[in-house]
Amino acid sequence: LLYQTPAGTILVTDYTRKLLEPYVDFSSPRGVHLNENAKAINAYELVSERDASTVPLLRSQSLEREMMGRAEEMRSLRDWWLKTAEAGQAVLVEGQAGIGKSRLVHEFISEIKMGECSVIQCRCLPEQQNNALYPFLGFLRGQWKLDETEDGKLKIEKVKGFLSEAHCQEESDLALMCSWLSLPFDSIEILSEIPPEEQKQRLFKIINACIGLVADRASFVLVV
Repeated sequence: LLYQTPAGTILVTDYTRKLLEPYVDFSSPRGVHLNENAKAINAYELVSERDASTVPLLRSQSLEREMMGRAEEMRSLRDWWLKTAEAGQAVLVEGQAGIGKSRLVHEFISEIKMGECSVIQCRCLPEQQNNALYPFLGFLRGQWKLDETEDGKLKIEKVKGFLSEAHCQEESDLALMCSWLSLPFDSIEILSEIPPEEQKQRLFKIINACIGLVADRASFVLVV
């Protein structure tokens, strides 16, 4: 297969595609002859890595089995979801490892996706355990469509526009966000005038305002 793969592309077999499909987008299959006498097989070109918010919580093998014994918990989640028509709600799903928390959340998400609600998932990773705001970093990057290959100034303009809509228009607000997102900002020295604790509190307020702006545009469920 390597010798049949054009330069600058990655082709995989159907078996590999099934393993990677939760994490990677592939093109439509193409027929590839591994040698002159062999029957053509389907090969798939790797297109892009999926955003963390779209990656399933469970392996495909787990999803093939029916969820059992969680009817009461599902009813509770539905009740809380109905209450969001009046005000935002927060629900903590906790329990021992392997008890079925991820499956319960997956089934609930699958159910509400059938309506007009969108679902945004954030990941907490072990290597980011000292960064409490890490899940929201990916969330906001996705909302602002910050492409790693984009010019830094273009990214800053996107952030500036979103902050303006969220009524966070002070230059220090933009400097804080650029610092948090590791974006090059010309006036970053303005932050030296703000005590660290105040910077943290202001960053919390800015993130809260940005999430509120997303919620004003359309209802959504944020899963962390």
